[in-house]
Amino acid sequence: MKKMRLTEAQLKMRLRQEGFGQIKDFKEVSLEPNGQIGYELYDEAKPVTVQQVRFLLNELKAELIQANRRDIDET
Repeated sequence: MKKMRLTEAQLKMRLRQEGFGQIKDFKEVSLEPNGQIGYELYDEAKPVTVQQVRFLLNELKAELIQANRRDIDET
């Protein structure tokens, strides 16, 4: 950042302007020669897709059905 003459406060401001989250969410941030911000988020901060949510909901539904069947068999 020193080479680019960019302070931490300025970097945080740029990240906010770009709509990014908190600085702690970033595993790595770089300022590209063209002025663009390059970054990698920690896994915990990465957004999920609709496909991922649907997959998890289907997994949960299957587990609930299985648990319900076990409960019925036990009675």
